[in-house]
Amino acid sequence: MHRGSWKEMKFWSKAACLGLSIATLCSSPDALAYTQCQSKVQMIWAGDGGYLWLHLTNGGSTMIVPNDPNREAVLSLATSALLASRQVIVRYAADGVDCSSTNRSDFVGMYLL
Repeated sequence: MHRGSWKEMKFWSKAACLGLSIATLCSSPDALAYTQCQSKVQMIWAGDGGYLWLHLTNGGSTMIVPNDPNREAVLSLATSALLASRQVIVRYAADGVDCSSTNRSDFVGMYLL
């Protein structure tokens, strides 16, 4: 090994990290796009093999599949919002979603306000 090899390795390691950071920042903005809709929960349907349907007062509705790891947490938040007449913010994966659209299957998560 020659004297500068450790410094060279540190340099190239930092250069690789910088390059990866720049590539991440320059990636498609569509990959980071989503839509959030604020409303109240109007009613909740649970059934049909474990599916949940959230119907919102803005006319929108979304489906949560039985194997969604957040299913129980979403049910708890939606029930709390319904009983307390609190608003929620529902996040959908797609950008530019019409918040009054029904039968959405790209549900990502929900805030309780």
